[in-house]
Amino acid sequence: MEAAHINILLLEDDPGDAALIRHMLGGVRGIPVHLERAQRLADGLELLHGNNFDLILLDLSLPDSSGIDTVARMHARAPDMPIIVLTGHDDEAIGASAIWAGAQDYLVKGQVNGPLLIRSIRYAISRQRCQTAIRQQSLVDEATGLYNRHAFLTLAQRDLKLARRRNERVVLVLIRRGGLGRVAATLGHEHGQRIFADFAQILRAAFRETDLIARVGPDEFAILALDVSAEGAEVLASSVQKSLPMLTSHQDWLSFRVAAVTQEAGVDISARELLAKADAACHVTQPANA
Repeated sequence: MEAAHINILLLEDDPGDAALIRHMLGGVRGIPVHLERAQRLADGLELLHGNNFDLILLDLSLPDSSGIDTVARMHARAPDMPIIVLTGHDDEAIGASAIWAGAQDYLVKGQVNGPLLIRSIRYAISRQRCQTAIRQQSLVDEATGLYNRHAFLTLAQRDLKLARRRNERVVLVLIRRGGLGRVAATLGHEHGQRIFADFAQILRAAFRETDLIARVGPDEFAILALDVSAEGAEVLASSVQKSLPMLTSHQDWLSFRVAAVTQEAGVDISARELLAKADAACHVTQPANA
């Protein structure tokens, strides 16, 4: 994306909605936008070849694809391309599912104006670039393939800003594992590292694709989840507890502490402060064997 130019692929089969989006983007001063439109998912996927788009605006109801599957298919084809979903339904479940499937944001038709649309576009591009830069800078834990602590704090800070903008509640789950030293001392360092990798796979399966999962310490893992219900902390902590028995290697030697803290909507808190709250909560939880 150039400093003052945005190339957008719009997948929208309704000519009225497409014209409205074009009008909204054209009415934002100082932000030249080039909009390429496709009416079918297949045509949009074809346009990705040979075109340098900055972002995809994706309607969930297309002639050849509908629902969350549309997001999943587009994200699979262009995993590094930010996607904003356009939906005609003011349904939080649909929006959450779209983000789960790989979208950066979702907007409800009829509730969008030019400034809101361009702000969402610029944020989605910025966040996607930040994620790509982190991957390129190898800010990833070698043993697990998860983000490391520095990457987590960087991305979590941006996610918390997004949550404040949307007035969403967030949950941070912290998992502290004990007993790995015994495994490593008895069976060797490589075996211990394999257990870390297995545990990372369990966490990926237990959480949404858009949840931020990281190894934030030698024996600590953190998960930041946006847009959760009032009971979200308990649900996420329970999800982790149910997943632990899947780690079958030397269960008797391993113990876990799981703590989840909720940050209510609209509260200004840094990623470091939220992680510190989870760390304090983890100290008072009772350890449990896998």
